[in-house]
Amino acid sequence: MEVHDDMEDGNDHIETSMSGGQVYAKSPVLDVPRQAWILIASYGWYIVAALLVMAVAWSKLKPYYYAWRKKQEEIQDERNFDPAMAEEMQDALLKSRERMQRLHDEKEAEFQRKQAERATAERDEKIKQWETFKVVTKFKHSKHQGSASSNNSPMGGGGGSSGGYRPPRRTVGGGG
Repeated sequence: MEVHDDMEDGNDHIETSMSGGQVYAKSPVLDVPRQAWILIASYGWYIVAALLVMAVAWSKLKPYYYAWRKKQEEIQDERNFDPAMAEEMQDALLKSRERMQRLHDEKEAEFQRKQAERATAERDEKIKQWETFKVVTKFKHSKHQGSASSNNSPMGGGGGSSGGYRPPRRTVGGGG
């Protein structure tokens, strides 16, 4: 059994419960979730539709809003522009770029020096190989020069009066 007793200001409610017969004041703050649920139950589809309309409108208006906001920030930046500060920033940027260029040039010079060293080392290695090749071939040539007249190999081409070995002539089989 519920008994509502309105006080003088009309905001406080007194409720009596059947289970214990206790009387307590019901706070309007605690009643908010119940009222919100009643509102959602009554107007749920309208709320869903309104949320969808707001989402679509936001997706369409968002680019314009961000463009407007960026323009406002640019206007504010123009108002707050300090030429001395801008000149300091430009000088710092220029010094940074010069430092980066100097480092790059140093690395490039080091790379070119290493390339030149590598090319010199390769050239020296090739010269050394060529000299070794010349010594070996000179040694082989002088070794074989004395034994060239005593070459008895039939494939050698020297020796007999026939002029060396010649294989027999190939003939096409006789047709019949």
